[in-house]
Amino acid sequence: MYTSVLAAVFGQSPFYQRSSITVYGVFLFACFHLFVVLCEERTLRTQFDGEYEDLCRRVLRWIPRLKS
Repeated sequence: MYTSVLAAVFGQSPFYQRSSITVYGVFLFACFHLFVVLCEERTLRTQFDGEYEDLCRRVLRWIPRLKS
């Protein structure tokens, strides 16, 4: 969900030829990142204990692994 919003925002920047949209996208990314790290991940660690830690070791936060 977060990455699709960012893709839409960053895709609009060259379309409308506005650097202000790029700046907005960077700001939005920073807000999303802080929310995920500070709120969502904390909640998941509390709810799922060691299972979530195992998942974090196997899966990257924002960029998918192309090889297993």
